[in-house]
Amino acid sequence: MKDEEQKKKRKAGRPEVKLDVEMIEKLATIHCTPKEMGYIMGVDHRTIMKHHGDLVERGKANGKLAIRRKQI
Repeated sequence: MKDEEQKKKRKAGRPEVKLDVEMIEKLATIHCTPKEMGYIMGVDHRTIMKHHGDLVERGKANGKLAIRRKQI
């Protein structure tokens, strides 16, 4: 009986992945590649780009801006 109850409670499919969006943006700001981000966060780089590609682009832009400021 317990096995049947446990089967009903479980969801089908892949487990939901919770990613730290602040960490993604910070890593992109220091110009980490998506593969490096995936390695650090323990997920595939394609998952990061699929769900948070906009954050990666924004982080890279902020990193470039910071470099330009230092140069001037």
